Amino acid sequence: MRTFSIRLATAVLMVAATTIGCAAGSGDDAASRAGRINPTPFRAEIEALERVLYKTSPPDYGDAEAAASLLRRLHERVSGEAANPVIRGRVDEILFLASLADGGDTGYALPDLGPTRERWEQIRAAVFAPADWFASGGDEIVSAQTRPAPTVTLQEVHELTLVIGRIERLVADGRRQCDELGEPQYSIEAPGAAGRAQIEGWRRWAREWDDAVNGVAAHLPPAPAWDGEPNYAVAYQEIERAIRELRLVPGGAGDWPTPFRYSWEQRFTAAGRALRAARESLSVAVRK
Repeated sequence: MRTFSIRLATAVLMVAATTIGCAAGSGDDAASRAGRINPTPFRAEIEALERVLYKTSPPDYGDAEAAASLLRRLHERVSGEAANPVIRGRVDEILFLASLADGGDTGYALPDLGPTRERWEQIRAAVFAPADWFASGGDEIVSAQTRPAPTVTLQEVHELTLVIGRIERLVADGRRQCDELGEPQYSIEAPGAAGRAQIEGWRRWAREWDDAVNGVAAHLPPAPAWDGEPNYAVAYQEIERAIRELRLVPGGAGDWPTPFRYSWEQRFTAAGRALRAARESLSVAVRK
């Protein structure tokens, strides 16, 4: 009985090996014995994937999604050839890699194909028999896919610094002018002559203030490119934030047509904070 069991187990293993050998095809006996699959029937899918992973230019935003889609397509085709449970587990790594390749939003950063490419080579070696048409590449591919670090010129920093100075002076003038106009000294229901005069003074100043804010905003240089020097971009955004705060200074509180001190002080303080952050970001851009 024991001898029969051993012979039966041996026969099962021989059938499994024969099945894998048929799936793998002839051409690499060592690979077939190892349970690897002949890649030739899947050459179109593999080459399409490797055109993305081994491209000789910096990645684009769609490359990670494209690699994930091609990996899923390859897995769908290859999975039918994986009769052996061991090789089937290796083939399923292709699907797992697809989920990693397109694993989430990278913000403004372009995708890094390096980790996907490195893991693909490991899976390729475990799943497929060797082929001379497989893509390969080392440091030269990494170098080709590396986008040069963005820089900013001293002239660009100088122009933005001048705008910050103009806005800071506008903040100082605005604070003084709001103090002179004063908080509401009237009743909403019956403002009286003095109240109406104060309201009209604020309205007249609001029009002048809007012109002044537009004037300093007009000195802003064109917005930086989305992939430009990040610290310069942050400084630009902080300046825009300061300008937005200053536009809101004349706004009244609730039903009041003119603002209270806490309101305009809050706007001026927020604008000043944004301008300080802009100066700090510009200093980092210059040091780099």
